[in-house]
Amino acid sequence: MAAHYRRWERSGRAEAFRENWNMKADFVLQKPCPSQDGSLAGTIQKIASEKGWVRLSVAVAYSSVAGVARAHDLVSCENPDICFRWLLGVDDYFTQPGAIESCALISKSSVRIHKPKKALRFHPKIYLFEGADQNGRAALIVGSANPTVSAMKRNCEAYAIIRTVNRTKRNKLVIRVDSAADRRIRSRSRSFGTLGWTTAREYGWH
Repeated sequence: MAAHYRRWERSGRAEAFRENWNMKADFVLQKPCPSQDGSLAGTIQKIASEKGWVRLSVAVAYSSVAGVARAHDLVSCENPDICFRWLLGVDDYFTQPGAIESCALISKSSVRIHKPKKALRFHPKIYLFEGADQNGRAALIVGSANPTVSAMKRNCEAYAIIRTVNRTKRNKLVIRVDSAADRRIRSRSRSFGTLGWTTAREYGWH
């Protein structure tokens, strides 16, 4: 993946992306490390420390109780009034039911569950920070890491960080991400509030 990114840079397509979208794109290869430097947890903490974020939207394949708590703590300590949106997958029985409940218990948080279907796997790892409309800021993290403690710090992972620098580009990025998520929400998800534990077996929990 790192070699592919270097070829992308040398081909000029990376520079064309930055010019056309007027955004900054960085690539991070996470290696197991005792510190948070270069980890997804460190990146989330660094972005959150810029403050002024009003919403974090997360769409992921798997999540754990500890991973959700870690992500929430990293963000909310610098942005206590931030809103959260979660779109969570439950394929392969990896997502912990307690993680979904933890997301739902977060203040100013909405949760939706992607319903599993054979031959259609829900496998994104997207974290979108949004600033207030007037400042034109947004930061998108997209890559291989789910919100689990291992994926956020200990695993070998790769991800890109895309930042907007004006309101027009921010809105363009947010609309692109939202429209993709909305299509998936309409077709294959249900609100956590309507998902009783008595129907959990339908969603892959036994």
